[in-house]
Amino acid sequence: MAESNALDDHGFVKLYDGGNEHICRHVWSARPINDQHRTSTPPKRVARTIRDALDAAEVEADGGLLDFMPVDKLGHIINETSILHLLHQLDSCYQMPANEKQTLAADICQSNGTDRCSCRKLVATLIKIGQEDDIPSMVREGFRDDSLPLWRSDKCSTMRHRTTHAICRTMDRWDNRKRREFWRTSNQYNAPYFVRPQTRGIYHYVLHEGVTLPFMREDTEFQEDEDNSRNPNPDPETVGDGGGFSMVRRVKIHPGHHQFGDYGIPSQDNIFAIKSLYTKRERDFEDEVSVLLRFTHRTDKQLAKLLATYEVRTERDVTYHLIFPWADWSVRTLWKQCPSVDRRNPSRLQWIARQSVAVVESLTFIHEEYANGLDPNNRERWGRHGDIKAENFLVYKDSSEAITMGLIFMADFGLSRFHRQESRSMVHPSAASPSYRPPEFDIPGGTLSRKSDIWSLGAFFLEFLTWYLKGWTCVESDFPDFRYEEDHQRINSDIYFRIENPGSSQSVIVKPQVTEWILRLHLHPDCTHFVHDLLDLIEDEMLNVDKDVRIGAKDLHTKLVSMNERCNSDWNYCMGRCACGRTRA
Repeated sequence: MAESNALDDHGFVKLYDGGNEHICRHVWSARPINDQHRTSTPPKRVARTIRDALDAAEVEADGGLLDFMPVDKLGHIINETSILHLLHQLDSCYQMPANEKQTLAADICQSNGTDRCSCRKLVATLIKIGQEDDIPSMVREGFRDDSLPLWRSDKCSTMRHRTTHAICRTMDRWDNRKRREFWRTSNQYNAPYFVRPQTRGIYHYVLHEGVTLPFMREDTEFQEDEDNSRNPNPDPETVGDGGGFSMVRRVKIHPGHHQFGDYGIPSQDNIFAIKSLYTKRERDFEDEVSVLLRFTHRTDKQLAKLLATYEVRTERDVTYHLIFPWADWSVRTLWKQCPSVDRRNPSRLQWIARQSVAVVESLTFIHEEYANGLDPNNRERWGRHGDIKAENFLVYKDSSEAITMGLIFMADFGLSRFHRQESRSMVHPSAASPSYRPPEFDIPGGTLSRKSDIWSLGAFFLEFLTWYLKGWTCVESDFPDFRYEEDHQRINSDIYFRIENPGSSQSVIVKPQVTEWILRLHLHPDCTHFVHDLLDLIEDEMLNVDKDVRIGAKDLHTKLVSMNERCNSDWNYCMGRCACGRTRA
């Protein structure tokens, strides 16, 4: 049960049935008949046996919320054989011919060759609350799994089909307590089933108040990192009003409630990141998703993968949520967890070279392929990342290589970077990391562009080499403290540039402290030919205050590919100490 919206061109499809169509097709389509009720259950006790099985199958939800019923287990319990046996015992079916009971059981389990949604969740709910005699009546009224949850009045005096708005006449003889019990239990049994289209795009699930999400309590307690950086959006974003834009949390989705397929990132034992937006505006949500849709199926690019989205509607508002793979670390957390590197092992430097190529390849995709699909007048402003920093690169385990430290994926393509900014003045300071921001951010009349990302990436690469040669402490404190000074706005800052003589005769330079730091890295005894070349590339072509001269992503990628190939084929280039003759003179 799907509906397309303005994002349809990019494969965004709304689902209103919680994935029931996919459940019937993928989870229950080949369910073997379970005949345990046919032979072992005494007459008049079928419903009780099914209730006991349902109770035993429920799973404790995350956060101590209501238990939920996994759809795979429900499919084992509510099958054509067990339901047919139950129908034979119901007073309401006493005069129903045997062939009609067979047809009804097949209809309930959607095993009669039709394209209709099943009634398994609906029937399971009725059995659970002791109203199994009302099964034939509700099915005849047209209520099925895709009509759940039913719309209810304030005191549950009326229950309606959510789509047709037809009043459920079967419930007229129930009291309000029993209607509330049905509504609550049906929500427990109606947890969504998340899937991902095989070709492109995502499914967006429209859920309603009271829904029980299939998020499991984890067996081991998870300790959040201090910098909250093991997810696709580690830091709360901000919009123009200065309020928090999103929050990310770690969840474990029941394995029977998702089928995301191969999305280019190693599996993390059903662990995912849920990014919840604070905004209530649909336009903000669509702006956030529209960018991710362009590359979520590109497994050849190390870019954050959006797997699905959902919204939860109440009578008053709506909340929006995005599902991503969960990352092991951000790059910054990796540096912190591995404060020093065995520089005698060439695999470490080869890993840096390989992942640097992947990072720039991802940025090139944003700058070229993604940007080319935008209005030519706005490519420079819109077709960029805008917040490159160590926290926004995620590290995923790479089981294919025992020596690797992981795959680095570019993430955090947030609203503040990709929405249609009309002018530089609309860019909130959080749209670029204060430390990594480029000079054009502070120059009056300066314009942000794709080249602005190159400056920030140069700062990131410089920190990467600082970690490799000098360790985490130098990244965290020594290097920032070394370049810390009062800037042109009389604010103490660790940015990488300096504006001299602010005003009409102003000039912009790279801070002498940064130049000095690069020289110190050149003079480090473990600075190899590869590290020397990368430092030169950073200093000469990335941290260039003139953005028109600054290297572009495509050319940068070409150079790094060549350096990576040499690093893997030439041991001396990778590990040989550089005798470049650099001095402080």
